Amino acid sequence: MRGNEPGHGVLGTTSGSFVKAARLPYRTTPLSPITSCTHGGSTMSHASPRTGDDGRATAPRANAVVAALAFGGIVFSLMQSLVIPIVPDLPKLLGASPSNSSWAITATLLAAAVATPVTGRLGDMIGKRRMLLVSLVLLVAGSVTAALSDSLVPLVVGRALQGLAAGVVPLGISIMRDELPPERLGSATALMSASQGVGGALGLPAAAAIADNFDWHTLFWASGAAGALAAVLVLVFVPESKVRSGGRFDLVGAIGMAAGLVCPSADWSRCRASIDVSACSLSGPVRAPSLP
Repeated sequence: MRGNEPGHGVLGTTSGSFVKAARLPYRTTPLSPITSCTHGGSTMSHASPRTGDDGRATAPRANAVVAALAFGGIVFSLMQSLVIPIVPDLPKLLGASPSNSSWAITATLLAAAVATPVTGRLGDMIGKRRMLLVSLVLLVAGSVTAALSDSLVPLVVGRALQGLAAGVVPLGISIMRDELPPERLGSATALMSASQGVGGALGLPAAAAIADNFDWHTLFWASGAAGALAAVLVLVFVPESKVRSGGRFDLVGAIGMAAGLVCPSADWSRCRASIDVSACSLSGPVRAPSLP
């Protein structure tokens, strides 16, 4: 009888002779991300990764990212429409003229027009998630300022701060472009764009109900609470995009753009005075040209 030779194992006996089999080599290839084992006739799988090979989020992580960003878009849309039900009452509530009270809406629109390209450029340079959080913080700060106001000026300042959060939607779409897999990008972008319509549809009746049953300051407290919740969701579920464009921020160009957007909506005498008071005083009054 021969003993076991190195590299061989005894599998069994047949007619008194040993049947030897060569030992299989050790597995040297890496295991796949999903491994399976058989136990009791059933196969059990163990999947651990949550991101794809290119670093993009996969479900269910992608679902959380989309939900958090879409909720931020809805909150911003709610903020835009929340003062519309009380516009007729603003002159009486603030002790101001109807024309001046309309600045509660105009200030938000002008601030949004200026903030959208600026926050987009800064997001490309220093991080989209970071600028998204800054936008939501400004929304909360503006809501608190407006909620504490009892006169026109603080309310307009608060509404302008809220308008500076207008970059929430474009920044959210940019983050989706960087983080989501290609098959999810189309539907997620459509949902983010539709969040503005959803927020407006929900905001008008909700704001009217709050204004009829509670103090008008409650509108802004509710907006601040929703903005804080959106910031927490972004902080928890949205990753920071690694895509950076580099370059520098054109401060002079941003100021010129802001002046070009704001001055046509303001009183021309104030804009002219802010640009060159002395030139206006020396040139005399401006007269319309006479027709021949």
